Amino acid sequence: MRVEFRDSLEFLYDDSVVGDAPCAAMVLDVARGGIAAAHVLLNDLTPAT
Repeated sequence: MRVEFRDSLEFLYDDSVVGDAPCAAMVLDVARGGIAAAHVLLNDLTPAT
């Protein structure tokens, strides 16, 4: 399984792939009292049996 965080304003499609360089951290600018948002992209998942 490969996982990556993406900007919530970025469109994700069923053929979107996780990049080669792993994401170790993500910085989000949020106004005081605001809410942060991000997409989580998952690739190479295997179905549970």
